[in-house]
This record gives sequence, C-alpha cells and structure tokens, in this order.
Amino acid sequence: MFYTAKEVYKSTMKQSIHILSFLLYLAGIFSITYYQYYSMKKNPMIGWLVNRIPREFYFYICIFLFNFIFHRDVAWADETGCSYDPAQRIPPQVNRPWIEVEENNVFVPDIPVLEQPLILDEVRRVELYHRLAPHSVMQEHSLQTIVDLVYQQAEVEKKIEASLVLDGIHPMRVLFEVNRLRGVLFYPRGTPLSPATLARYLREIAQSGTRQSIPYRRVYRAIRNYDLFIDLIFLFNNNNNNQ
Repeated sequence: MFYTAKEVYKSTMKQSIHILSFLLYLAGIFSITYYQYYSMKKNPMIGWLVNRIPREFYFYICIFLFNFIFHRDVAWADETGCSYDPAQRIPPQVNRPWIEVEENNVFVPDIPVLEQPLILDEVRRVELYHRLAPHSVMQEHSLQTIVDLVYQQAEVEKKIEASLVLDGIHPMRVLFEVNRLRGVLFYPRGTPLSPATLARYLREIAQSGTRQSIPYRRVYRAIRNYDLFIDLIFLFNNNNNNQ
C-alpha cells in the first residue's frame, strides 16, 4: 500500500503533536515536584505559596493533562473551511405533509370496459369503414382522415357499448341495433362527425367518465325519445335515474 506525501506529512505532524503533549505532561509533573519538594526550601515565598495550594489540585491537573493528551482528536482538512459537508447534517425530508395527496380526494373517471368486446376490433373497423365510405367519396376525405375517423369511431363505440351493457341492456340487443346506435353516435345530422369532434369526445370520456360524456348523453336522449331500445326503456330509466 502506497501513501502520498500529504498523508505522510499529516501522520508525522499528528505523531509530533502527541509527543510534544506528552513532554509537556512530564514537564508539568516535574515542575510540581520541583516546587513542592526542592524550591520551597530555598525560596520561602515560593514555599509559602505552594503550601497554601491543596495537594488535590495537583492531582486534578495531572488527570486533566493525561486526558487531554491521550483522548484528543485531531482533524485535518484538505482545504480552508469546514472538514465536512454541512449539508450532511441536514436530515432528509420525507413525506412532506403539505404536498401529500390523499387518494380519497382523487377523482377517478368511471370508464366501463368489457372483458370480451361484443365485436372484434378488426370487424368493427371494417363495418365502420363500409358505412363511412360513401360519405368520404362525397366529401373528398383524404386517406389519413378516413383512417382517423374509423379508429376514433371504434374507440368511442367500444366505450359506449360497454356502458350500455353494464347498465342492463343485453349484449344481443346492442348487436341487434348497432347500426342505429352508430347513426346516433356518429351521424347525428346525417353526415359523419369530424376527427376533431371525436377526439374531443375521447378526451371528455378520459377526464370525466363515459356516462358524463356527450356521446353517452346523446344515446340516453335517443332512448328516452324511443329511437333506441324501445322495449327496454323502463329498465334503462330505472338504472339511470341519477344521470
């Protein structure tokens, strides 16, 4: 193991301080002994002063010097200033109460999802495209617009479809009236809704939940107006009396 010149210098200085302190300790004991037993006989004034000091005082001085020499720590710093980082003395602050968020106060939107969708995604998109194709020719939609419309319509339809099934409408009834449901959702005025409108619907569902969204309320109004699921109107009203 190799030591640098700075480490050797520090070690040498530390040993020198210990040796010097030990010599001072011996010098103190020698001085006390000299004045107590030798100098007092030749100098009456010093003898009178030494005799007035209790012997316990010299004992305590010896104990103090002994502890000072053999129980002292010497710290070395590489640069001027503190030998440690003051930031290390500051305990880390964990779980500050003023920035904690209680889970009970966090709003979680209600977005029902079926474990098994009523229609496969590929089949759903093909059906939506076939209904959209005539309108695309008339309105001269680009290929990118057609793709966006089909995928957005599929996402909205799946979320509305799941809410209707969980609200009590049998899945077979949803499949039986799926074309009329698509007309209410995506063709309220006879023409397809724009990609921007469908994107706004999807954001609204993600933020507020499916049952608080515009497309769901539109379907609910259609049911109340006897345009959808006529024979299930009373069941649907009972399940949604708080909407």
